[in-house]
Amino acid sequence: MVKRRRKRHIVLAVFLSIVLLVVLGVILQPKIEHLEMVHEVNTPECQKAIKEMLLEHDKKALTPQGKIKTYKIDYNSLSHSPMGGIYIDVIINDDPNIAISSIFSDHGHGIHHEIVLPTDGFVKLVGGEGFVND
Repeated sequence: MVKRRRKRHIVLAVFLSIVLLVVLGVILQPKIEHLEMVHEVNTPECQKAIKEMLLEHDKKALTPQGKIKTYKIDYNSLSHSPMGGIYIDVIINDDPNIAISSIFSDHGHGIHHEIVLPTDGFVKLVGGEGFVND
């Protein structure tokens, strides 16, 4: 009788441990993926690609003479792109209304941006340079 009870307790403990591990895995997986994306966008190679993207729209970006003075990554916007790479929102001059979104990926040739989606504020700031009007 005592052995049966002990066996049931062991089976129940193993079952609850497995359920706990599965639940923790489901909860922690998105957080782990987000931390990996934060690490990736903070690599020197990705930072260089972001600066190159900004320089395409403002030749004097990140200098006192440029329209784009500063930039910061909106870490809450990071997500995996279905096309591969990471979707990143970049806020310009500390103004969330002036931003540019892009997918940064590495297909074996270094990190490059593939699609650029500017806000209206960004287009006004840079004068529409580098954007195709339909």
